[in-house]
Amino acid sequence: MKFTGMLNKVLLITLLFSGVSIFAQTTDDGGALAKKEKAPKSVSDTTQAKVDKVKKEKAPKNISDSTQTKVEKEKTAKVKKDKATKVKVEKGSNTVQVDKVANESLANMKFAKKKKAGLKMMSKGYYFDAADYFQSALNEKPKKWKLLSFLADASMKSRNYVNAENFYAKLSQTKKGLKKFPLTKYNQGLALKAMGNYAVAIDSLKSFLARDYKKEEMLSMKKFARREVQGMEMADTLSKRPIEYKFFSLNQNINTAFNDYAPFSLDLFNLYFSSQRGNDPYNLTVTGASKVYSKFYESKKFAGDWSIASVISSDINSQLANSSDAFVSADGKSMYYTRSSEDANGLISTKIFISENSGSGWSVGRPLNEFINDLSSASKNPMVFLNSEGKEVLYFASNRLSGRGGYDIYYSIKSESGEYGRAKNAGSAINTPGNDVTPFFDSESRTLYFSSNGQINLGGLDIFRATQSEDGTEWTNLSNLGTVVNSSADDYYFRPAKNYGLGYLVSNRRGGNAVKCETCSDDIYSVRMVRGNVTVMGTVIEDINGVRSSTKNGIVEVRKTSDNSLLSEAEIKDGRFSVVIDKENEGIYLSSKKTDFEEAKVALNIGDYKPESIITEMTLKRTFTYVGTKIGTVFFDYDKFGLRPESPDTLNKVMAFIKQFPNYIVEVGGHTDDIGRDIYNDSLGLKRAAAVNRYILSKEISSSNTVVKSFGKRAPLAPNKNPDGSDNPDGRQLNRRVEFVVIGEKK
Repeated sequence: MKFTGMLNKVLLITLLFSGVSIFAQTTDDGGALAKKEKAPKSVSDTTQAKVDKVKKEKAPKNISDSTQTKVEKEKTAKVKKDKATKVKVEKGSNTVQVDKVANESLANMKFAKKKKAGLKMMSKGYYFDAADYFQSALNEKPKKWKLLSFLADASMKSRNYVNAENFYAKLSQTKKGLKKFPLTKYNQGLALKAMGNYAVAIDSLKSFLARDYKKEEMLSMKKFARREVQGMEMADTLSKRPIEYKFFSLNQNINTAFNDYAPFSLDLFNLYFSSQRGNDPYNLTVTGASKVYSKFYESKKFAGDWSIASVISSDINSQLANSSDAFVSADGKSMYYTRSSEDANGLISTKIFISENSGSGWSVGRPLNEFINDLSSASKNPMVFLNSEGKEVLYFASNRLSGRGGYDIYYSIKSESGEYGRAKNAGSAINTPGNDVTPFFDSESRTLYFSSNGQINLGGLDIFRATQSEDGTEWTNLSNLGTVVNSSADDYYFRPAKNYGLGYLVSNRRGGNAVKCETCSDDIYSVRMVRGNVTVMGTVIEDINGVRSSTKNGIVEVRKTSDNSLLSEAEIKDGRFSVVIDKENEGIYLSSKKTDFEEAKVALNIGDYKPESIITEMTLKRTFTYVGTKIGTVFFDYDKFGLRPESPDTLNKVMAFIKQFPNYIVEVGGHTDDIGRDIYNDSLGLKRAAAVNRYILSKEISSSNTVVKSFGKRAPLAPNKNPDGSDNPDGRQLNRRVEFVVIGEKK
């Protein structure tokens, strides 16, 4: 009874998650799937190892009931044929030997053989090939509903959501289709959800929920359908949260027509990742020496662009196995990674390896001990950090029987002997009945980032984070990273941005470098923390030959240093300004212009500022000289040297100039009209100048700023007589004056 109960539990998990598309692969094959050949795994795959442990074969991961039944029959026949061999098939592996029938031309195959070949491809995880066989067979007999369900399943597994939704829609158009394949509306809803068509997806799932099901497993499926609806309804709430990350696609030197995934970087200029690349992205399903395996690649950033990625020349790459998930320890001495290989009997072994840096390169890797690499399960996605006690802690994902669902997240602490101890499950706050994978623990913030399809999600795999308590016994504040980081598709391998640097994630979201279909493959994306805004406040000073004063008005422009583009403008009021700038702009400069002044400029790298405000000062400089400039004139009555009532108005302006520019010397020059002798007019001009100068000096103007001089009648401003020789009273009035002229600067 214990055996039967365990088996039923495994099969129920398989059924519950049969329609959920999981990630393209960091899976047990150790690498991502080629865009043509491989497809994401579902939770049903992860239960394979558990069924094997109790010596039972189960159906391959699959969506429709009919496909599962058919493959179960084939698997049972295979077990009967070879009872002596304990076979564990890791779904999605690109290294599983392909049957000869898979290489036979579709045009030369009969209907029954195409169908059989498609089912074999499904059982081995070659979903693109399976879809081709099913489609070709369906073209011959378009009314075969079961075949259409196979094609829909294969399309969903290969993450061709558009095709999958189309095929499920056709199945759901008849009562017979819905009755024979009761999960159709549920699966159609999942496909629509993955496409981002939430409104229609919710309608499809609600249609599934409205149907009257009696079987216990179908009632359980309703629970998961409601969870999917909750996830899509959550999208609106998450979209209103403050944006924490910016999102960028890496260039085609890194992202190719193949799956590119598992990024790792110790700095901003070197990126390591995994990729399964061949000569043909449509065909990596080959045999013998031509098999294509995942390898480690590296790219370097020069002048802001990533170089063309190249294979790492090291023993960590194997010619006979998949290598992926590289993670280098903080001291740079150890690299942890996933190695997946297949033996002659088709048994796939997926383990975590370690390689040492000898100084001249990475050594041949060796597998970690049995506490990490459980003999009856797969272990992958390693990452390491030092805890507060200086001990190395390893986080990883494994589908061992002791887990809570498909893949769970585990951790282990390295002992003083250098070996890792027994792995511990991260607990129910993290792990779900679904898949929980690609962990990353930030020891500074005690935050675990991971991906899961067992939580309430926006898509397939969503990226989550949770905070660990100080004593390491609890996880709190579990949260979805939101609509920028997570999409309606699969998002995983999150590596957070540190100190406003670049972080990374992997996704099959729309807009990537796809070949077979828009969402059939994975690309690497960079993420950067949103730095928020900074308020720049400041003053604008006018500096005229060293004399400083606040400018009264004007405009301050904010421009990007990189391309001189205008970001914002701020008005200067009484010498002050304030402007709010997005820190994402990083390098900026402020500028202000004013006629007869040099442009004022201040450069700022606002990304370096952690405070919310910056105070700065800008200076408008004026370097021309006032020497030779007449700054004022006062007039006098005939034969008088006393000041008129209006004279102080002009004198106040003159004094203001002298106070503003105390380094200048001003000539106070007395003038007369032409009536009288020269000696008299020279004396009268001097008296007028002296009278004005006494007034100025009485107002706290230094005598060093003025020089008194008489010009008499020798420098008339206007003619004293008209052209006909008659008297010109107006002209003589203009000549009875004292002029203030800047004649030099103090030494």
